[in-house]
Amino acid sequence: MVSATLFSQNVGITFKGENLPLKSILNELEKKSDFTFIYSPSTIDVNQKISITANSEDFFSLLDRLCRIAKISYKTSGRQIVLTPLATSERALNQQNVTENGKKITGTVLDENREPVAGAYVILQNNKKIGTYTDAKGKFEINIPNEYANDAVLLFSFFGLKATEVKIGDDNNISVVMPFEEKQLDDVVVTGYQTISRERATGSFAIVTQNVLNTKMQTNIINKIEGMVAGLNIYRGS
Repeated sequence: MVSATLFSQNVGITFKGENLPLKSILNELEKKSDFTFIYSPSTIDVNQKISITANSEDFFSLLDRLCRIAKISYKTSGRQIVLTPLATSERALNQQNVTENGKKITGTVLDENREPVAGAYVILQNNKKIGTYTDAKGKFEINIPNEYANDAVLLFSFFGLKATEVKIGDDNNISVVMPFEEKQLDDVVVTGYQTISRERATGSFAIVTQNVLNTKMQTNIINKIEGMVAGLNIYRGS
């Protein structure tokens, strides 16, 4: 159960949530505040159950407590709050200690629409203990130890996008475009109200190929498929 009175970060927040999924709490905070949360479901367990209460508490004070309970960290960029696993901060600290004289790489990660990808995971393929995440604007910074500087390869991953590898070379600033993950249409069936795998589909289905359609001279697609699919009845209004 949850009851909340939420305003901007400058107004005290009264909130009571008992054994709620993290996602529900974040959604409630978004609805009633000026902020939007950005995170990757593949790295943040938004289904973990959390109990937390607040009585006229500062927004960021409540957020700090929530992040400690959920074992996550956050960064703010304007009205956006990027959530990352707590281990990310620890890795970044360790990385800073061991690569003080290494090569610093900065860059931006975009999708095919040239929109920034916030929360994308950036990892050094040569040493997978070194990694970071993009911020709300899709920007990142990572230090490459000198031992890997000449042949460093970065791997970028994000839910819904294809994993992308980039060899660094002599560049210190890079721009990475991650293509969308494409579904194999041959393996799914679109019923008109849902898309399911062919194995899960029940009933019968018919496929009308372009070659078959070309055997009819009509220009109207409805007229073309009439009589080609068993059980398909076409009614024309008067």
